[in-house]
Amino acid sequence: MGCQECEAGYYALEEASSFCTPCARGSASNETGRASECTDCPAGSEQPKFGQTSCLPCSLGSFAAAGAACAACPLNTYTPAIGARCVSCEESDQAGLLCSNGLASVKPGWWAFEEWHADSQLSIYRTVEC
Repeated sequence: MGCQECEAGYYALEEASSFCTPCARGSASNETGRASECTDCPAGSEQPKFGQTSCLPCSLGSFAAAGAACAACPLNTYTPAIGARCVSCEESDQAGLLCSNGLASVKPGWWAFEEWHADSQLSIYRTVEC
């Protein structure tokens, strides 16, 4: 069998290889012909499957270090946005939030709205007192 170009989600262990290896869990590659290991998923995202072309953001209430699987936020912390790091409830600048098990809810007498940040590609929830 001759040399082949690896498809996206796979890489060659060595140059001019006839075998393509799938990207490991926690990594991905959207490049074809990749001759080195795939790129670890960035912090705040994961890839639980082999041979994938992209990473998936962690859901609200969970976070992952680069290349790791998403895990629930520790007690008394929450994520202000999908893919964001876990933040201490005391550290939050949002006075209208109640924290519980990695998620935040709005205190009575407060209102929450979603704010889009184009630079980070994240939606963050803000609170204001009614």
